[in-house]
Amino acid sequence: MYNSNASKVQGSTETYYLSQFLARRSDLHIFAPLEEPVEDAINHPLPITGITGVLLLNIILAPYWLYYLFKERPDIIYCYENVILPAFLGRWIFGATVVFDLQSDPYDQAVEFSSEDDRGLIFGLFLWIGKCVHTVALRWAHYVFVLSEPLADTVISNYGIDRNVIRLLPLGVDTTRFTPTEESYDRLGIVYVGTLNRHRDIDTLIEAVSGLPPELQANIRLDLYGKGDEKYISDLVSRASEGSPLKVEWHGMIPHEDIPKRAGKSDIAVSPLPAYEAYQVSSPAKIFEYLALGLPVVASRINPHERILTKNSNALLYEPESADSLRTQLEKLIQNKEARDEFAENARSTAIECGWEQRFSVVDETLNLKYER
Repeated sequence: MYNSNASKVQGSTETYYLSQFLARRSDLHIFAPLEEPVEDAINHPLPITGITGVLLLNIILAPYWLYYLFKERPDIIYCYENVILPAFLGRWIFGATVVFDLQSDPYDQAVEFSSEDDRGLIFGLFLWIGKCVHTVALRWAHYVFVLSEPLADTVISNYGIDRNVIRLLPLGVDTTRFTPTEESYDRLGIVYVGTLNRHRDIDTLIEAVSGLPPELQANIRLDLYGKGDEKYISDLVSRASEGSPLKVEWHGMIPHEDIPKRAGKSDIAVSPLPAYEAYQVSSPAKIFEYLALGLPVVASRINPHERILTKNSNALLYEPESADSLRTQLEKLIQNKEARDEFAENARSTAIECGWEQRFSVVDETLNLKYER
């Protein structure tokens, strides 16, 4: 059960792949907003997402949950954050095993982001109620999957969960879809894939590449893939390109299946996340995809990057929110093809160990799934 589009990889990476895995290993009923059905699953598409979707799942559909649970008697209810009522009913009335899967702290990340966006008291009250409800729900869950050890420590501290119910489920990558390509650009390519906004510190990335020496800029292109505010991104692109030989292109959000071929033509990948507290417990999916494409990575020196990447082996790290530090690390790789080739080989080797099938083995073992379709 999920409150976002589980049939689309972007924004729901783990859910997308986990749904397919569970559909092969069980009789899966999936309740989520869906653009297309999940193969081998019994699909129950929901019409809305966001706060309205939360209200639908936890209040409006209450009579339906009682009917559905009585009819189907599921053995396991697997929920993501903000899906509470069906899990409560399933456990306490029908004896189902309840699992929560947390990609972030349900409260802390939203509070940190909303403090910069000034969303008002009503939104803050909604978040506080959500924290109270999650505190109760997570304590009676049979298992709680989290994507990192720091996130495990955070939810144990913030919600009083018993460590024995925690299971580590890091993000991974489809290593059959994301493979290195022999194609390349006529310039050295730097690529960023993901949401483009100030929370991802794209401003620092633009400032860094704009400050490269002109003789380097003349042979470099920066490709940006992902959604964001059009005016914000256009201003960034204009700032980087004005009076400069640097080539910068924003391609918007492209289909996920096109990313390997498009991004894979580049030579260096970047992940400029700032040092937000919420990011310290996260695990950026794009890092695994960069590695699987055999791309050397330049990333900010924050916990999730340091957990996944190996400095001076498949990546270089820079001080968060420092354009000078980022520019220095980019120059090292731009001017050293031998290092880029070595990093690329090491990156692919790292990714091979992070395939989704390996990642989901903990789900299989914990829930004792019984068969393969």
